[in-house]
Amino acid sequence: MQRIIQQGGLSTALLAALAFLTGCGRPPTLSITAETLPAQARSLSLSVTRSVPGVGEQATAEPLGTYDLPEPTPSRQSLLLRLPSGFSGTLNISLAAFSAPGGSGCLQRLGFASHAFMPQPYDDARVLPLDIDPGDRGCEAAPPSLPRLLSASPSVVGTAGGERFSLRGWGFVPGAEVFFDDSKLGEVSVASGFELSAVAAARPTPGSIRLRVVLPGGAAVERSDLLRYRFSTPAFAAQPNISAPYPLSSVFYGDIDGDGSFDLLLSPQTGNRLTSILLAKQQATTYSIGGVGAPGPVTPALLADLDQDGRPDIVTGYMPNKELQTRRNSGTGAIYEASLLYPLPSEATFVHASDLDRDGALDVIALSETGRQVSVLLNDRSGRLGTAKTTSLSATASPFAMASVDVNLDGLKDLVIVDRGQPIARTLLNSMTMPGQFPSVDTVALVSNLSGPASSIISRDLDGDGSGDVLLAVESKGELLIAYSRTGLAVLSGPIKSCAAPRLATAADLDTDGIQELIVACNSEQQVQILQRRSDGSYTEIARVGVPASLGSLIGLSAVEYDGDGRTDIALSGSQGIGLLRNESR
Repeated sequence: MQRIIQQGGLSTALLAALAFLTGCGRPPTLSITAETLPAQARSLSLSVTRSVPGVGEQATAEPLGTYDLPEPTPSRQSLLLRLPSGFSGTLNISLAAFSAPGGSGCLQRLGFASHAFMPQPYDDARVLPLDIDPGDRGCEAAPPSLPRLLSASPSVVGTAGGERFSLRGWGFVPGAEVFFDDSKLGEVSVASGFELSAVAAARPTPGSIRLRVVLPGGAAVERSDLLRYRFSTPAFAAQPNISAPYPLSSVFYGDIDGDGSFDLLLSPQTGNRLTSILLAKQQATTYSIGGVGAPGPVTPALLADLDQDGRPDIVTGYMPNKELQTRRNSGTGAIYEASLLYPLPSEATFVHASDLDRDGALDVIALSETGRQVSVLLNDRSGRLGTAKTTSLSATASPFAMASVDVNLDGLKDLVIVDRGQPIARTLLNSMTMPGQFPSVDTVALVSNLSGPASSIISRDLDGDGSGDVLLAVESKGELLIAYSRTGLAVLSGPIKSCAAPRLATAADLDTDGIQELIVACNSEQQVQILQRRSDGSYTEIARVGVPASLGSLIGLSAVEYDGDGRTDIALSGSQGIGLLRNESR
């Protein structure tokens, strides 16, 4: 079946735009056959322009036409385009299928072709498959709109400007203008009816952009969720080191006194003293764990708001007594109340806090490297913990660290545990029927083979899908690995090459573009490396910063807001002190 484009419609526009010497005889025609139409398509939209040698692409006066399809939708549909008498030349043809009549609803399928028209003697034909999925979703009720914007690639550009980006959508024609906020961009190039490109202008600050496309006839569309600016030049300046009162095994960061700035909680390598440092006040407070004069050691401590009062409490373990201890934040400066004690089957060498039973309160997980066990203590929502429920990790050698993340996207946090000597990560899946419960023996654990033993593990949303992923550093191989959470089961990335010896890795949005960068503490190089995520999911190095040797061996790496300027800074913990790298990117 053919639909004839009548005089007064698109042929009139072409006659005006493709001004040509009128020849003799019947005007030539071009039959355009759209193939692979989706069954739910209800209309076709056609855009035709002409390429003029030495001039470029020329728009027609009315370059767009929309045509309803018969029902049921055929797999092929032909349109007959009448051209000026004697016409020959290159036509750029774009077709789009919509889910509703009149070019409304979802933009479902696209096709594009350049066609050298050579009438023989009067007519020509072109078959055009619609084989591009534009990714238009959730738009069944969308009204007809010209133009339409769907995506930008890349979705992030630098504040220095000068980067070319492309826009996908529909209805683009030569002469279209692109604006960032109210600034008109130059070097706009229309590749087809559904793709154009432009060059980004410079901007002093990062953040989202109000993106607007205006057609020659005045029709326009704008969106503020497709494109963002990031800092073009990453820069970090070392700040004066903070000396430790004793050799450290860990440092945890949090706002202890509620003044809006981060503070420190220090754990010793030996002994039983924890120390908090309120940075704004330069005030240090010591807490005895296990009783005054007890020998220690203590488990590296963390800060977690167990009683949901908005103030971080202390969670640690006292190894000689095989017990977990919590101390409630009193809300007065750095004063913490007396310890609450919880017995464990073996000494805790690592503690972690996460909401495992989905009740809104943080539970505590204690990992024992020596006992090869993990114990879960559920929070009763008042800050008090229940009896430890223990899982044997007998298949591991030295389980030393863990992260909690919903690896299979079932709505419950699972536990991912790494071993000091084995190139594996073990995942204990949370129980759907009894949230917060795990098997007594890890025989049902999911095992992911790594390229080498992990030297650190942390959970962050690295691909921006709203779900946490797992970032692992493999120091012996000079690479990072990411386990992306997916429905049913996590998917392990390929190796991400980093510095020679990535001891620790974390992630944070350092350039305020809404995308997490990877931050790597490089052991042998005494540097911090920063890797930026590309639009295809790969990573590239954008900066390296030196680490002060006076910190000693590296034990911790965190992203913090150090100076209140809204930019995320980097904190390094060493056995001898804490080093801060101030974010001065621009």
